[in-house]
Amino acid sequence: MLNQFLEYTQKTKSPNTYRSYKKALEIFGEYCNANNKDVNNFSLKDAYHFQSVLSDTLSHSSVNSYCRYLSSCFQFLLENNFVSENPFSQIKPLKEAKKIFKVLSEEEIEKILEVNKKNKEDILIFSLLTFAGLRRDELVNIKISDIEGNKIKIRGKGNKERYVFMNKSTYEKFLDYIKIRKPVSEYLFFSPQRGKYTTEAIRLKVKSLCKNAGVDNSKITPHTLRRTFATRLLTAEVNINVIQKAMGHSNINTTMRYAQIRDELLANAFEV
Repeated sequence: MLNQFLEYTQKTKSPNTYRSYKKALEIFGEYCNANNKDVNNFSLKDAYHFQSVLSDTLSHSSVNSYCRYLSSCFQFLLENNFVSENPFSQIKPLKEAKKIFKVLSEEEIEKILEVNKKNKEDILIFSLLTFAGLRRDELVNIKISDIEGNKIKIRGKGNKERYVFMNKSTYEKFLDYIKIRKPVSEYLFFSPQRGKYTTEAIRLKVKSLCKNAGVDNSKITPHTLRRTFATRLLTAEVNINVIQKAMGHSNINTTMRYAQIRDELLANAFEV
């Protein structure tokens, strides 16, 4: 029955989300084997014990994430009459340490663009993440056929399609890149040796761009650039519904979290 949930998740969620669910179920399976537990009669008490065991070695944030994934799994099993309850929907999440979110400042963005401007491919990747707010898996799956002028068709989470637009500077970088790009792949970004880029390759490129510019990259990931995109729009007082559409969020509450992050960053700045 767990395999059926994974098959459903693979069809309806992004590759990254699917991998997260798979990892959570692997950990859950190890727990059940070690403690002689069965999915069919897994109780609320068992769920709390699972939470407690994980908290001995993992951060509260990670434990809460795994429990959320398992709650989704059990909800699927409940709705398909495999189990009679969803114990993970009833447990209280562990208190998490307050996160300090990182976004790039305008000065850092300008420095990264200036120092790395000769690397036309990587600087276009950086620009699409920062000025179009793309996810890593969305970026690596862009095909040449998806691009019309400065408009790009994006396939987001759940294979939902949306259109994003390159601003003037990003579109200029795109035109510069196309001039030197060898047309041997249907994908916009690719390696002649390895084919389409992986999301890990994108993460490493972002780290390298920041390092080249002397920007501390210890807390910078591709999602930092997506967060920067949202924060810049919020600071410019763009309508939240417009931001939701640009980010590809199905739920407005997801977009509102970025507004909260923006407010926290402002509060932290005044505390310095």
